[in-house]
Amino acid sequence: MASIKQTNSSLSFRYRLHGGAEEIGGNFIEVEFAGKRIFLDMGMPLTLPEEGPFSSWEIEKRSTAEIVQAGYLPELPGLYNGTDPSILGIIISHPHKDHFGFIKRASPKIPIYMGEKTRAIIEATAHFIKDYPTFKENILHPISDRARFQLGPFEITPFASDHSAFDSYSLLIRVGGKSLFYSGDLRAHGRKGYFFESLLRDIPRSIDHFLLEGTMMGRPREKRLREVDLANDFTGLLTSRRGLVLVNTSAHNIDRLETIYYSAMNAGRTLIMDNYSAYIYTAIGHPFLPGKAPEVRVFFPVRQCINIKKEATFSTKLTPFMDRRIYADEIAKSPEKYVMLFRDSMLEDFSDRGRRYIPTKCLAGAKHIYSMWDGYWDEMPRTQAFLREHRIRNVAIHCSGHAYKQDLKRLLAAAQPQYAVPIHTEKERRKDFKGIYSSVLPVNKGEWQRI
Repeated sequence: MASIKQTNSSLSFRYRLHGGAEEIGGNFIEVEFAGKRIFLDMGMPLTLPEEGPFSSWEIEKRSTAEIVQAGYLPELPGLYNGTDPSILGIIISHPHKDHFGFIKRASPKIPIYMGEKTRAIIEATAHFIKDYPTFKENILHPISDRARFQLGPFEITPFASDHSAFDSYSLLIRVGGKSLFYSGDLRAHGRKGYFFESLLRDIPRSIDHFLLEGTMMGRPREKRLREVDLANDFTGLLTSRRGLVLVNTSAHNIDRLETIYYSAMNAGRTLIMDNYSAYIYTAIGHPFLPGKAPEVRVFFPVRQCINIKKEATFSTKLTPFMDRRIYADEIAKSPEKYVMLFRDSMLEDFSDRGRRYIPTKCLAGAKHIYSMWDGYWDEMPRTQAFLREHRIRNVAIHCSGHAYKQDLKRLLAAAQPQYAVPIHTEKERRKDFKGIYSSVLPVNKGEWQRI
């Protein structure tokens, strides 16, 4: 009897959450069957319960052993040094750091699976932000929508999802007659909302455990907006013929950049991208590339010009955009013609110190549009001071990158899982899943859960 029990135990399908179990972000899931393991995402936390915002820059300076000792990473030595043959691979759902940020700590011997555009975005960003990985030593495998693949005993099916990050996926894991569905991050109201509707039609019924993100559970009062709804707000502000418009948004939010692009065209303005965002667009082969779209110009911030010269990256970062480059003096002649992507690091580009800088007279009558989660706004005191100094009006235009509660309910109704397991959800909001599904299973961080 003992030997039979041991055999059954060794064939159990189980998982544990090393991150994302009790907080938004930091998704890091270990899945095991028959002595073989895979990992779904390897994300950094966004915040720490006692320390506040998590600093990836600070973590970059520490060794993996120090990070494990501090409790930011679980004790999984085989994952970090590549000595455990039971680990078959790591699957990254999308290019947000709270889902891939710790991937640099994994051994390059362990294969990584991700979308081709996800890889392109991460590697392109690494040329500007040094704590991003480049995957030069890794074994990489691309994933794509509905392209089922086998990883040891695990059958894995990616489902393309609508999210503020480009090239995002949900993942269905089947093994031993059981199933686990991991939503990753998703929504129904973006420019790719058809992915969500397709998932509702095609998702297998009676999934055993459904790991479902619940970011919006803690924001019940947030207005339910769609990405296309923002276009009217953007166009209305851009149509005003007075002043330069600065838009503060993530270069990784391709849906939002499309919204800004269309709104600028409708308002008769030219979109100015900085070379960082233009570089990312080029990396993913987006159709609205500078050079192909006449309504787009590229500005090179002073700091980036210095870096390009220091790194001697003229051929990769400068030359491809020369035909569409715009200089400070051209912006100064008619600032009302432009809508400009803007971020904290570009504050120094508005100055009267010389011709390389955009003169401060361009800020007369200017508007600033903040188009990100409002939680990041408190982390931008320099930008806030800049707006006050130059009397620039700030307007917030944004919709979430995550599914609204009603859409989560629709998804669970379609899948009818044995258990809905909250992930990427604030600890105190996990109980709210009871309001959208009858069978909810909160899983504590680090505890194995058998399916």
